[in-house]
Amino acid sequence: MCGIIGYIGNKKASEVLLNGLRRLEYRGYDSCGIGVIDEDLIIKKDVGKVEEVAKKEDFLSVNGNIGVGHCLHPDTYVVLSDGRIKKISEIDEDEVLSVNFNDFKLYKKKIIKFKHKSPNILYKIKTDFSELLTTGEHKIFVLEEGKIVEKCVKDLNGNELVGVVRKIDYKFDNNEMNPELLQIIGYTIIKKHIKNGTLFLRDREREVLEKYRELFTKIFNINGIIKKEEDYYLLEINSKELINWFKNNVPELFHQNEKTPSFVFKLSNSLLASYLKGVFDSSYVDDKIYLEINSEEFLRETQFLLLRFGILASYSKNGKFKIIIDDKISLESFKKYIGFTSKSKLEKLNKIEGNENLKYFNGNIVWTKFKIEKVESDVEYVYDLEVEDFQNFIGNLIINHNSRWATHGRVCKENAHPHTDCKDEIAVVHNGIISNYRELKDELIKKGHKFKSETDSEIIAHLIEDLIEDNSEEGYIKAVKEAIKRLEGSYAVAIINKRFPNILIGAKNESPLIVGIGEDEAFLGSDITAFLEYTNKAIPLYDGDIVIIKKGENGLDIKIENNGKDVKREVIEINWDINQAEKKGYPHFMLKEIMEQPEILKISSKISSEEIKKLAKLIKDSEKVYFIGMGTSYHACIYAEYLFSKLGKLVIACDASEFLNKGVVDEKTLVIALTQSGETYDTLKAMRYAKERGAKVGAIVNILGSTATREADITVLMGAGLEIAVCATKTFTSQLMIIYRLFIEFGKLLNKDMAVYERAIEKIPKYVKEVLNKKDYIERVTKDLKVNNYIFISRGINIVSALEGALKFKEITYLHAEGMSAGMLKHGTISLIDERMDTIAIVPPKNSRVFNSIISNIEEVKARNGKVIAITPVEIETADYNIITPNVIEEISPIIYAPAYQLLAYYKAVQLNRDVDKPRGLAKSVTVE
Repeated sequence: MCGIIGYIGNKKASEVLLNGLRRLEYRGYDSCGIGVIDEDLIIKKDVGKVEEVAKKEDFLSVNGNIGVGHCLHPDTYVVLSDGRIKKISEIDEDEVLSVNFNDFKLYKKKIIKFKHKSPNILYKIKTDFSELLTTGEHKIFVLEEGKIVEKCVKDLNGNELVGVVRKIDYKFDNNEMNPELLQIIGYTIIKKHIKNGTLFLRDREREVLEKYRELFTKIFNINGIIKKEEDYYLLEINSKELINWFKNNVPELFHQNEKTPSFVFKLSNSLLASYLKGVFDSSYVDDKIYLEINSEEFLRETQFLLLRFGILASYSKNGKFKIIIDDKISLESFKKYIGFTSKSKLEKLNKIEGNENLKYFNGNIVWTKFKIEKVESDVEYVYDLEVEDFQNFIGNLIINHNSRWATHGRVCKENAHPHTDCKDEIAVVHNGIISNYRELKDELIKKGHKFKSETDSEIIAHLIEDLIEDNSEEGYIKAVKEAIKRLEGSYAVAIINKRFPNILIGAKNESPLIVGIGEDEAFLGSDITAFLEYTNKAIPLYDGDIVIIKKGENGLDIKIENNGKDVKREVIEINWDINQAEKKGYPHFMLKEIMEQPEILKISSKISSEEIKKLAKLIKDSEKVYFIGMGTSYHACIYAEYLFSKLGKLVIACDASEFLNKGVVDEKTLVIALTQSGETYDTLKAMRYAKERGAKVGAIVNILGSTATREADITVLMGAGLEIAVCATKTFTSQLMIIYRLFIEFGKLLNKDMAVYERAIEKIPKYVKEVLNKKDYIERVTKDLKVNNYIFISRGINIVSALEGALKFKEITYLHAEGMSAGMLKHGTISLIDERMDTIAIVPPKNSRVFNSIISNIEEVKARNGKVIAITPVEIETADYNIITPNVIEEISPIIYAPAYQLLAYYKAVQLNRDVDKPRGLAKSVTVE
């Protein structure tokens, strides 16, 4: 899923393209780029949000150095899932540890590693515990104003606190090794000097060497000699057998600098404590515990191993590398689990412990101050990880944000659009899926083409290059047409060629593409918002269309072909206000669009009157009627199913993606498709399936000129205006309003008295406004929603509200939520109800025959210690919170209740610092299968 914007005209192209990308970002994508012809073909692209990439790549200058995204210095140590740490540049494993910020525990998660050219400048973040070298665009988790947020390093102001891990829980059962042998190994790694078959160990305390001489005798049956050497003692053990044993079993002892034996990482905690006791027998103690050595890697590994016991050691570098243990909890844990052989060190440790001025750190994560500075990069490449689910990993103890985990193909600079051919002359932007790309790619590779990405999109540029027979304008256009003919699947493409900078070409099949017509300029866009600030005139392209836009001395020439024949397409005018694409003082588009609903519903209550009457007549005349849609639109279909049943008409709500599997369709069937974008892939596929079988097809859509409007026999426009947030709010209530009006017109055709329902229409905007006025109270309620699991229940027509409420909640909070009929609770789900599962009960109007039943369901939840938030027209005594709504007729109640659960989801997502307008992995318009 991506957005396309193309431009040809007299304005600064990079500025037009950037503005278009900003408008299209709501469609949902992880990377972006532009291609501009300025004598040469200049491509600027990368992973990230539009503003990040535009600033980093300097879109508006169309020159300068290309930067990189979220990346770390190659020597950053990352915690692997098996307890080891490894430099990020050397990682070849597929799992790391990742923090779940809901329970602050660590979990094993899959990864993909990236490698990029390093910029000239890196940022150094320094805490008491570690330091991190990173690009400015890399993100880390920080505590700011009491909230955990992710921030680009370059945007840190020093007032935040950086998250550092203080404890890692591992459970290993390796108890086969001798603890005294492990203590010997730990001590020997630090103190050793080996020469001519003799092991030399030095210490300032004779009693320590005497203890280790006893251990060597006990374990290896070897005696040693202790000598006095100036201000220290020396233990000599002359045994080639011992040296050979170490070479065969602990080869790490023979590295020039200290190195942790590989088996140490899988020791049980009790055995690990013995090994660390040996290591720290070589430490220095005064008012703190110091371990100072030459090997940074060994010191980092030791620092991470201490986390197994909840011991958080500070890190510093001054000639040698040093870790320091000086906070109260860490010193207590060190004494309890590890300790010293030396009595004098133990006495000092006891004395330190009694110091009331010690630092105190608690919890699995410590939030600490930091310093930041810019430094020159000393490396050619920097690295990053994609981490599934929690999207973070631990690098040098600090919690790092990762590149977004992609569900389909890697998100990386190489895979970002635009894509070019081998000569970097032809640039292509593509939305969709080329189903025969593997066959085409294999063919092109055999011909010598070199691919830079893993995408199916890149093959289009190479295929055009391969088909060009001569370098004339005609030869180029012919090659484009031939290439498009060979593509199978869904696509919307925009193509430029540096040899012909006056030509912009677009092609469409099953993915939306629209031509914008301005004064001596033209645009290509995935939807109208891409160019609405420049023109409101547009030509929606049909499947199979190829548009060739040429700019000459006499202005623009726009030619559209389909199957090799010239065709004319209608120019439509869009009456949307570009101001709808601005937040207008709201923190998010979603909140703005929720608050716009009273005004939008006034429009939806009057728009498309004739079309609604015609569609109502089709419903009456059809034997079978299906309402189909996906996601929120599917929930609106269920509303239709309930409404029409009240008039004795059986209509069936069907998930559009399953319609081909269970729809019984013939010429006496009517299929009504709901799709706010008019471009939803599964819905369009179902519409075409119905038409092929002789059915009549209607569409309820928000966008004039969309594909659904051309597939349908009759179209009803919703009038919701531009909706930017991915999460549907005003388009949902607009859909419900259109269906409610359709219900009224159908009732009239049956000579039913629909006066009560007609009078209710005028009051709906007022009722909705009353609910919106409770937004401050709803925000307060969400502060008490502290669990990770939620269930939304209702009965009757408001099952729609339960389903939609759960969808809204989970898609933007990323917390588990499910919606269902309250009657289904007893059939399995009630076993989940306890203090860890909150229930949002949507209570039907008091005159509903299911009102008393939902009250009983609420009591069942309370009896199991469940918390209940009621969205209700009357006070429910047993509920923990009551969000009071107007008491209305049942048929319009799903419209009135919608803002309440929309606000509930919104405020909870804001508290969790979610990306409310563009939730992860989602897109506004799903145009691929």
